[in-house]
Amino acid sequence: MPFLQDAYAQNAAVGEKISAYEFRATLDNNPDLSVLVRSSQIPGIGREVIEDKTSMGLTMNQHGALKNAGEISLQCVESGDARLVQFIIDAVHNRRYIDIQLELTPESKSGVANAYHDITLLHSLLASEAADVSTDDTTALLKFPINVTYNWIRVAGAGV
Repeated sequence: MPFLQDAYAQNAAVGEKISAYEFRATLDNNPDLSVLVRSSQIPGIGREVIEDKTSMGLTMNQHGALKNAGEISLQCVESGDARLVQFIIDAVHNRRYIDIQLELTPESKSGVANAYHDITLLHSLLASEAADVSTDDTTALLKFPINVTYNWIRVAGAGV
């Protein structure tokens, strides 16, 4: 049992983990929309892979250009005053680029994000997918799936 106790002690020493529901997504500095976001994604961070075929047919990979652009999806519920649909229509029809801030906000830290858990997606485009409505489901909220295409990732703690 010492092996299992050591594994437990190592895990406990890391401290409390962040739960997936402890986050805030702010669309274009608009706190009224933040409360409507039900799910999000944290973007991947990486570089392009450059593949080289060397002598004897061996493969060697190396880091390439920074992947600073990409896509994530959000899911938001609509409010009775249609604030979400108005925001989406305005962004799409007027070709507005928006910034989206994603913060991990653990209760154990009073909702204050670590600088490395404070991510802003800059110069982003929005597009809404079709939202499902149904007379069969009387307990579900109207949720809009939103695709976000971002052009730059800024991580507060990384200085980029």
